[in-house]
Amino acid sequence: MAKFDRDNNGKFQKGNAAGPGRPLGSRNATNRLLDQLAAESAEGILRKQIEIAGEGDPRAADQVLKRAWTMPRGRPIELDLPAIEEPADLVRAHAVVVAAMAAHTITPEEAASVSAVLDAQRRAFEVVDLAQRVEQLEARVHRYKADLR
Repeated sequence: MAKFDRDNNGKFQKGNAAGPGRPLGSRNATNRLLDQLAAESAEGILRKQIEIAGEGDPRAADQVLKRAWTMPRGRPIELDLPAIEEPADLVRAHAVVVAAMAAHTITPEEAASVSAVLDAQRRAFEVVDLAQRVEQLEARVHRYKADLR
């Protein structure tokens, strides 16, 4: 290992020329001060933001809703996807995902997640198709060899 390498526990190796370094996860003085200020002020700031939102400020209301009650990740989403029985069905399914994202029914991240699942389905169709083609080619080779005998 080089002189500056860390071991498996994230600690510098013995004999490191730069010294032990800052412990993993530690914060510098400025960040610790900012953390303390934020902890002391967060409740007051949130209360004021809620007050402004309550007075009808749509931007304040939007910020409160986006920050205080973020949309949970991994939530179940409802999409009326078509049955996917053949590769052509994937095009219609992707269209449903794009339409839902455009209508703000699902987030772009959720659309990407669903699209990844649909892409896995596409790859599964490809694997099945390739397996069938290989079987057909092997059968042809077997018949060809039988004809040569």
